[in-house]
Amino acid sequence: MNSETKTYLVIVELNQHAGTARISRDVPQIIDLISELSRNEFEATFRSDNGRLFGFFMKSPRAAAVIRSRLEQCTGTLRDDSFLVIEVGEEFNGLGFTRAWTWLQHH
Repeated sequence: MNSETKTYLVIVELNQHAGTARISRDVPQIIDLISELSRNEFEATFRSDNGRLFGFFMKSPRAAAVIRSRLEQCTGTLRDDSFLVIEVGEEFNGLGFTRAWTWLQHH
């Protein structure tokens, strides 16, 4: 594991058949995994109206491929869910997203 901590944007999209029961059951497991991988240094960035698509900023010493792999192995995810892990570099900017934007500026 690389000891350099990086900031990532992690985007998860549950499969098209995910209903409210699955979202209620599985999203907390995904959030627990993100909390573990980030040592509790994460912040929600967005969520779609139906709850199937959501994202988090997180800090982690792990590589993006490792984070994606752990998401695939999470008991809260299924084979046809989608994941995107993007490293956030030094140059970024935004407007709105108050909590997430503030978190990103301070981390």
